[in-house]
Amino acid sequence: LPNMRSIYLYPSLCFFEGTVFNEGRGTTHQFQVYGHPDFPLGDTTYTPIPLPGARYPKLEGQLCRGFDLTVFDPDSIRAQGQLDLHYLVEAYRHFPRPAEFFLPSLFIDKLAGSDQLRRQLQQGWTEEQIRASWQADLQTFREMRKAYLIYEK
Repeated sequence: LPNMRSIYLYPSLCFFEGTVFNEGRGTTHQFQVYGHPDFPLGDTTYTPIPLPGARYPKLEGQLCRGFDLTVFDPDSIRAQGQLDLHYLVEAYRHFPRPAEFFLPSLFIDKLAGSDQLRRQLQQGWTEEQIRASWQADLQTFREMRKAYLIYEK
């Protein structure tokens, strides 16, 4: 990844690798822009091209409309302390052909660890509802890990 902004945005934008959207590969702003030729929203356009590290970028040579996140300060992204599902939720919600949003391989299920996130998006869940669905498992994990923590917060 080319810079700290990319590193901090990666957990939020990596899910686009399991969709028909380009996640910035084939640009100088990997994991800092995302888009698709048929996406009706956005503040930028770009055309993915072959570059070192992205010889065959998704949507190569096609003009993509989407969002440019290079305007965000890396420290403000890091300060959020959590991945931002807003990008994915809104992309799915506004994509004109939701049945074609996810790659046929369902790679998003591997990225997310299960099919739960994909199914929640398909059912129209909001970011807040998705996050709420994680809370019981997160609490179980926090309790389980207590025995292994060697440093205080």
